Amino acid sequence: MQLQSSRRALDAPVRLALCAGLMAFALTAFTPDTQANTKMYMGVKIKPLMKIKVGDRGICKTVFQGLTVSTFRFHVKGILFNYFPRQHLILIASNDPKLKLAGVVAGMSGSPCYIGGGLAGALAYGPNWSKRPIAMLTPIRYMLDELKRKNRGLKGTPTLSLKQPSSTLRGKAQRSVSTGRGRGTGLGLGLGRLARKPTRAGRALARQLLGWKNPRNPLSPWFRSIPAPRSARVRTGVAGMRRMSVPLSVSGFDRLTLKELAKDLKPYGFTVVAGGGSSADAMRYYKKPKRFVNGGSIGVQLVRGAISMNGTGTVTLVKGNKILAFGHPMTNWGEHYIPVTSSWIHMFMPGYASSYKISTALGVLGSLVQDRRPCIIADTSKRAPVIPVKVTIVSRGGGKQDYSFEIFSNRNATHYYLQYVMRSLLRRAVPDTVNTTISARISMDVTYPKWGRTVKKTVTLDDYIYAGKGAGFGFRIGTTRGFRILRFLMGQNLTRVSVSKLRIRIKAEKTIRAATIEDVRLDSNVVEPGQVVNLRVKLRRHLGQGRYVKTIPVVIPSHVVSGTTIRIDVAAGPSAVVDAAPVYAMTDVWRIIKRMYHARQLVVRVMLPAEGTSVNGRIISYLPGSVLDSLRNGSSTKKRLLHRASFRKALVLPDVLSGSKRIYVRVERRP
Repeated sequence: MQLQSSRRALDAPVRLALCAGLMAFALTAFTPDTQANTKMYMGVKIKPLMKIKVGDRGICKTVFQGLTVSTFRFHVKGILFNYFPRQHLILIASNDPKLKLAGVVAGMSGSPCYIGGGLAGALAYGPNWSKRPIAMLTPIRYMLDELKRKNRGLKGTPTLSLKQPSSTLRGKAQRSVSTGRGRGTGLGLGLGRLARKPTRAGRALARQLLGWKNPRNPLSPWFRSIPAPRSARVRTGVAGMRRMSVPLSVSGFDRLTLKELAKDLKPYGFTVVAGGGSSADAMRYYKKPKRFVNGGSIGVQLVRGAISMNGTGTVTLVKGNKILAFGHPMTNWGEHYIPVTSSWIHMFMPGYASSYKISTALGVLGSLVQDRRPCIIADTSKRAPVIPVKVTIVSRGGGKQDYSFEIFSNRNATHYYLQYVMRSLLRRAVPDTVNTTISARISMDVTYPKWGRTVKKTVTLDDYIYAGKGAGFGFRIGTTRGFRILRFLMGQNLTRVSVSKLRIRIKAEKTIRAATIEDVRLDSNVVEPGQVVNLRVKLRRHLGQGRYVKTIPVVIPSHVVSGTTIRIDVAAGPSAVVDAAPVYAMTDVWRIIKRMYHARQLVVRVMLPAEGTSVNGRIISYLPGSVLDSLRNGSSTKKRLLHRASFRKALVLPDVLSGSKRIYVRVERRP
């Protein structure tokens, strides 16, 4: 009896194993989608597009909560050929109970989908309006082909990289000046070459380098301030499929700024979501993972620190140190370098218009290297450069508050996101909607190559602003000189400039220190050459705080010919015109920056009848008539080459000034 019972006990696991084997054989033998319909491509077992049939069933991997990868089922509805130029998409639908409430949500972009044991593609596109979990897959082969693309490196990307200008115009000007072979002038200044009509490319380069969009700001950037390229825009009002939105998890923003940011980023495929910040406490609490996994969460981090912005998606495939994700572009920047992180998924947030994942960014695990139409590619062996920013806000009620964060580096978009960060910090630190006088200091450490060596320079600019609605609502950091120079340095085409550190200090005082230029007077409208005249400027303080007169002595040049009329301009610093020649090197840029005025400066400019020109970035104020005649060989060259001679005088006043006035006087030499 004991022997028979022991045999039955031994036979039980054997019978279970045989049954399991027979069931597996039956499933393999009678399933229409067998392993024979898969193949190896670039070392990955994939499901070829033409082997996928309508009705095929499969599974997708994504994270529903935490870091755990889960699955949901789907079935194929068909293939949409040439949905994009030379790119097909796979149409799927799902009846899985996990998607019944929220459907296909923002943040699932890149979820790997398998059919018959082979990787078919990544979840990437969804309908504009749909009550069912319907989506489209980007075939995996298009994503794997992006791995064949060679990276150019930092010097060939928008990350801390600037396009080198053509040396044609600058080289000609330099050779002409240095050799002293100016044609038709005899001055050795190379004016003969400048007098000739330049080529179309030369004129375009001069306009681009000078950036004369606003004559009062010669270094105004010539590019639009946009959060992403135009190719990243999504037409949400057109029926059909569009790429799934990327939930941009933002922390540290107030509700009003969050709403403004969401409105601006919605056309570019972002869903702005209030989420958790990437801090040391978050990484300790949620236990930062050490690596990416297929179907796990991935985040592209634009800002981290006191303020956090992190675009969340899903990993499609881990291939060595390369990570394929999203299944569609994030912003279509091409080759770009931005930190990528892991993310902790809290939950799915269902919504009527769109549903999304709520997440918290954890630690940095690599760098984005490619942002293309089929997918984004990250590299865990690289680290993206960022710009450290320190912000100090001082006010009487709030004291001194320091904020530190790091922002991604992009020549066209970094300043855009920085403005929103500063707007949110100001509304938090100085929320009072009262009359406020603000002093802002922006200091930046920059490096750039010059003659085979690296030059380090610190640029510091002070600005003064009067905000009648308070610092958080009436002050825009984008209007300051320091911010405009930052935009110019990151976007200019002279040389590759890197911003290594940025410091911003803002002091807010709840006082009214603002005045407008109301009137300008002279004792007489007839003056003599060499005479010192008293220019009386009448200023009116805001909100009925009275008026006062500032007397400025102005010397009329002794060489002015009797009988001529000269113009005198009086303006606040931001409204004062800065004389600037087309820039050819960073030395010219620093020279122009020194001439720019802040809002507490009262600038008097005396326009003289003499004319000059610019050579190699410098203005020659006075030229003989014969030289000027040689330069006037066409009606359109006067604006490009000739400059009106002038001299100026600037005074610093205690008020933030605005407005400008102009008067004319006649010069007469008395006997």
